[in-house]
Amino acid sequence: MKRIKAVSLILAASMVLSLTGCSGRKKAIFEATDSYAQALISGDIDDLADLMEDDDEFEEEIERYMDRYANNDDLEDVFDYILENTTYEIDKRSAAVSDKKAMIKITFTMPDYMYAYEDLDDDDDADDFLDALEDAEDETVTFSQKIEFKLVKDEWKIVDDDFENTLEFYEFYQEISDLGFGKLKPYTCDEIEDMLRDVFDADSSDFDIFSNGSNDSLYYYDDSVTLEYFVFDEDDIDEAADAFEELYDVFLDEIDDNEFDGNISYDIGDGYGYILFDGSPNSEYSDENIYGGIYWAENTMLIVASERDSSSRDDVEAFLNALGYPTP
Repeated sequence: MKRIKAVSLILAASMVLSLTGCSGRKKAIFEATDSYAQALISGDIDDLADLMEDDDEFEEEIERYMDRYANNDDLEDVFDYILENTTYEIDKRSAAVSDKKAMIKITFTMPDYMYAYEDLDDDDDADDFLDALEDAEDETVTFSQKIEFKLVKDEWKIVDDDFENTLEFYEFYQEISDLGFGKLKPYTCDEIEDMLRDVFDADSSDFDIFSNGSNDSLYYYDDSVTLEYFVFDEDDIDEAADAFEELYDVFLDEIDDNEFDGNISYDIGDGYGYILFDGSPNSEYSDENIYGGIYWAENTMLIVASERDSSSRDDVEAFLNALGYPTP
């Protein structure tokens, strides 16, 4: 009898220790998930990278994304409002923990920025967008994520394949940037070259770069894409403005003369402007179906177009998204 009692005590103690260990691991997962959510909302990429299994590649990829879509002075207050009014709830009952891996569910609630956008007029700006967000403060969207963890050197690290969870949370940056608010960002020819390599899988033999004093230009052509980029003297943006306005007037004349069959939109402001087209000019210049735009950003101008029905249309759209420029 005494031996049976002793065995029972040992088994009971073992179960208690096992439950205590499991409880400790779950607590660590709760804390790591909370840190992840807070870092997302604060926009602290360094803190996020520290939580990731693949921290170096994560930091490089997310910082590149943020540079393209989040660094917009005109939309800064809009972005801040969205983050400041985003909340989260960790579903602790969903936690599943083993010796080396764990998973938990978290749900985010964010202001419904597209609901606010639908109430805007065509000529409204970023300040009007912010006002619309504040007026629609009760309108929200929710989305859930399954966060996976891996135990690495006694630390629970997040496994975010292709950074899908992080990019899903920050998707609002790209979606709002694509709405066309605010000034366009100017780029150097080297930056345009890097994006051509990323999006079009181009190499140095596919494009030409010329430098003439303080002016630079880049040209890229393939079977269905035309891209020309000009960087004028940064001390004289009038040259870029004049070049854009000349093309702007041509397109306005085509619209007035009903010479464009398709969709076209345009905007011009202080230091920026764009013309977006998706259709056929039906003019003396061209009668092909084209998709693309002409963009003026301070001392730069971009002309990019693809055949409307070609696979390159998707590449042009991806390229414009990478720039943070509005798409047709």
